[in-house]
Formats: sequence, C-alpha cells, structure tokens
Amino acid sequence: MSTKSFRQQWLFTRTSYYLKQTGLSFIEMMMTIIISMLLISYLSGMYLSAEKNSTMQIALNTIKENSQISSQIFRKVISQAGHIGCTRFTKNFHINNHTDLSFTSTDKMTYYINDNQSSGLTIKNLSIENNVVLKDMRSDSIIYSSSEMSVKTGEVLAISNCKVIDMFIVKDISQLDDGTQKITTNEPLSQRYKKGSEIRKFESYSYYIADTGRSDSHNTSINALYVIDENQSKNELLEGIQHMQVDIDDKKGGVKIVLTFKTYDLEKNWIIYAVSRN
Repeated sequence: MSTKSFRQQWLFTRTSYYLKQTGLSFIEMMMTIIISMLLISYLSGMYLSAEKNSTMQIALNTIKENSQISSQIFRKVISQAGHIGCTRFTKNFHINNHTDLSFTSTDKMTYYINDNQSSGLTIKNLSIENNVVLKDMRSDSIIYSSSEMSVKTGEVLAISNCKVIDMFIVKDISQLDDGTQKITTNEPLSQRYKKGSEIRKFESYSYYIADTGRSDSHNTSINALYVIDENQSKNELLEGIQHMQVDIDDKKGGVKIVLTFKTYDLEKNWIIYAVSRN
C-alpha cells in the first residue's frame, strides 16, 4: 500500500471515530436534558403539592382557632342572657319599664334573618357590674348611689331590691364631693328604693354576619362576625365566617348556632350549643 493510500485510510478512520464519539456525546446530552426536565417537573409538582398542603393546613388551623374563639364568645353571652341581678325572670315577673326598650323573659334572646339570609342573634341582660343605693330614696326620681360603675346621662339603668325592678333613663348625673353619684331618673319610679338596692346597666348585643369590604387572594369577598351594642357601637369579632344559622329552644333556654367558616378554598361548618342560666 502506498504512503498516500495509508494516510487517507488513517484520516478516514480518525474522522469516523471522532464522529462516533461526537454523536455519543450529543445523545448523552439529550438524555441528560430530558432527565433534568423530568426531574424539574417532578420537583415542581412536589413543591406545588407541598405548598397546597401547607395552605390547607394553615386554613384548617385558622378555622379551628376561630371555631374555639366563637364558641367561647357565644357560650359566655348566651349564659348571661336575661341576667337581672339578684332575682330571676319568672313567668309572672315583669319589669316596671320607663323606657321605649323591650326587656322581658320572652325577648331576652331572639334571632332574626338578615338580607344575606344569615341569622342574627340578639342578647339582652343587665350588667354583671353594679352600684349600690347608699341612701333610702326620699324622692320618686332621685337616687344616691356608689360609683364603682360609671354612669352617663342618657344611659338606661335598672334598679332592683331583688323583688321589684324599675328600668329608666338617666336624665341627669352629678358627682358629690364624697364620691356619691346623684342620679335623676327620666320618670318617677314605681317605689322609693331602700339603701342597699342594686343599680345595673341595661345591655343589648346583636351578633350578625356581614361583608368586611376586604377580599382574599382569589378576589373573593371576606365576611366576618360583627357585634353591635345598645349604643349602636359596631365591632368586628372574627373574619372568615360566611354564614350563621340560629335556632332557639324557648322552653329550655337552649341555642343551637351553626357557623360556616371559609378560609382559602376550605369551607367547614361548626356547631355550638349553649344554654342561658337565667
């Protein structure tokens, strides 16, 4: 074989080998890319799944916490419904009422339906805190009381000797040098109460569900539990409650409340049972 033929053969062999090696590297590179893409897709799926599970767990924890808070709120206020101090509402018991407000054994706890078809619950009672009459009344409309509980003009109070109750509006209030409060009633009371009689504030709270005006990450409106008192002071208590259903057993004084919580895409119902002690 001539030198020229040998050189041509050698170049052909080297070129073929180089092409084979280059082709193998290209296939390996493509396999690496495909495997990498599959791995990235798998890891992305795992991440999204973990993120969703984390979001759902946060939602569950939020609902659980809000459920417990709502139970505490409603059980406390319902237990106090109809509280009138040292006496109790009975069938024949009534309050000498000198106001336009209704407060009886039958309306101490009532429910109503809002425009959004959710129930509202109204609780009425006399305050736990009280003042004491310091002097026997010598006038049908002037009371001298202690000042543990601050009193303002226009507030609704009730005075009781544990047998009779008069509910009235504070026409005037003044503080004497010794700390005694001089209260003038809007109308003459049914009797002149003796020293030691109790004075309490009338309280009325309505609980209902309403739109907060805020939206979540999905641009869905957020509802919340609100309370409004007898002075029309409104407060937001818990967000994420979409609906409330109330059923009252008048004979047993029991209440069943079904709250629908919604956080993210999770929706759960929570049932609360509570009883009035009064």
